[in-house]
Formats: sequence, structure tokens, C-alpha cells
Amino acid sequence: MVQYVWQEEIQGTPMFRLWERLKKLRHLLYDWSRAGTTNSLRNIKTLQAEVDKVKSIHPVDWDEVRILETELSRQWEAEEIFWQQKSRVKWLKKGDHNTAYLHTVTRARRKRNFVSGLRNGEGDWVTDETGKATIATNFY
Repeated sequence: MVQYVWQEEIQGTPMFRLWERLKKLRHLLYDWSRAGTTNSLRNIKTLQAEVDKVKSIHPVDWDEVRILETELSRQWEAEEIFWQQKSRVKWLKKGDHNTAYLHTVTRARRKRNFVSGLRNGEGDWVTDETGKATIATNFY
């Protein structure tokens, strides 16, 4: 992805070209990350149901149970790592399934970082996203 974006021809100053490439790369990476993480809990539930189903059939195929439980463990680990990274809690020990806690920490961080409005040059309070973006762009 990085190579694809960096090879694309962009006109403008060197700083503008860098900015455009980083912007395009950010969107590609965001889409890529969303595609892989949106169904992790659904995958965990599906795998758990498959494990229960295989265990309920007699005779039990223990090789298949082992394979499914290994994959289930990998999915839980991926979910845990995702929320560790999202919450920025560095002291959280691997192995805890504290997703409710991590969701809360992430939401609190997002709320704390949210800019509800900005004052424009005339002193008016602007709350719409387009207006805030314009004020921020003009400021920097």
C-alpha cells in the first residue's frame, strides 16, 4: 500500500506532495484496518458455537476441537491486542478479557479529545464540522 501511494504522481511543492501522499495512505490504511477488525466478536461467537457443536457430536473429533480452540484463542488474542492499542493502556496484562473496560477507556479518551466548537475570527462560536475544519485549516 505504501509503495502504491508513493509511486503515484502528484503535482505541487514537495511538502504538498508529501501531505497528499500521507492523506491518501491514511485513508487506505483506515479502510484496510476496518476490514479486518469489524467482525472479530462475531468470529469469536461463531467459533465458540462450532466448538460446542463438535464437542456435542459423538464420537468427538478431538483434532478438530483442538484446531477450532486454537483459532478461537487467536481470535481472543487479536481482540485483546486491538483494545489494548485502542485504549493506550500500557500496563494491561495480556490474557485479560477486559473489553468492556477498554471500550469505556476508549470512549472517554475520544470524548476528552473531541472539539465541540471553535471561535472564528469574528468571535462567533462555530459547532458544525465544516466550519471547525475551515477555522482549524486557516489557523495552521
